[in-house]
Parts: sequence; C-alpha cells; structure tokens
Amino acid sequence: MNLQASNLKSYKLQATSYLGAFTLIELMVTISIMVMLLIVALPSFRTYSYTNELDRANETISSGIVEAQTLALASPTDKDVTHDSYKIEFTQNGYKIYSGLKFGEDFANNTNSQPKEIKSNTLPKNVVISNINLSANRLIYSIQDQGRISYPTSGTFELKLTHNKLSKSQTISVNLVTGQVSIR
Repeated sequence: MNLQASNLKSYKLQATSYLGAFTLIELMVTISIMVMLLIVALPSFRTYSYTNELDRANETISSGIVEAQTLALASPTDKDVTHDSYKIEFTQNGYKIYSGLKFGEDFANNTNSQPKEIKSNTLPKNVVISNINLSANRLIYSIQDQGRISYPTSGTFELKLTHNKLSKSQTISVNLVTGQVSIR
C-alpha cells in the first residue's frame, strides 16, 4: 500500500509539472496563425505607408508656399534689401524658393538681378507633381505689396500630387487673392 501511494504521489507530481508547458505542436500552430495574420495585414500597412508619403509631400509643398509668403511679409530688417520679391518655383519632384528683383512673367529675360536660392526641397521618390503647367509653375510674392501674390494674377493656382504606387492623388490650391493654401 505504501508503494502504491508513493507511485501515485510521483505520478501526480509528474502530471502537474507538465500542465504549465506548451507542446511543440501548440507552438507551431500559434506561430502559423500569427504568420497568416501578418500576411493578410501586410498590404494594409503598405497602403498606409504610401498614403502617409503622399500626405507628407502635401504638407511639405504647402509649408513651402506659406514660407515664401512669410518671407515676403517679414520686417524690412529681416529682408535682403536688394530684392523686392520671393518666388517659389515647382518642378516635378520638388520646389525651390528664390529671392530676387522684379520676378515676373519675363523672369528668364530679367538680367537686372541674379536670383538667390534660399531653400530647396525634394519630394519622396514615389510622389510627383503631375499637373505642372510649365508657364505657370511658380508663385511670386511681392515685398512691397506685403506678401501678396504678384504672379500669376488671376484664377486659382493648383498643383496635383500623385503617388506612383497608389491610385490616389491630392490637390493643393492657392487662392491668388487671399493667399490661402488648401489641400483636397
């Protein structure tokens, strides 16, 4: 009887020691389920990443436009007195801000002033400005007119940003009368 009790006690100790552990099969099933969930969720993360790149590019362009306007509004002690305007010029993959004298429609022919590049910014590699009109790819802010847009003079200035790997685009609009920048 004593032998049976000790065997039973030994069996109970062995059985309880295995209750807290996982078997190899349980671990493999758990890892398989986690891998399948990751495979299903991965495209969503990629789309989120692309959308985030497009949003960041829109904010970069918008802040560049506002920065050019703010430079033209700055007090005269903060400005380069040899220049009377600030220009933001857009390319397919970014923008540059210049200070200069008498930027106008004939800027390329203007030999009175050499423009000075103040800042340039490049968009992420998959984001492009897709509807640039080469004759109107710039905004010019006049210092004398307290930061008002001097070129172009009518309508609404729009840039359309497109992500190459996403079927989504966003448009940045600048109201030429008020200078308000909006993204839609």
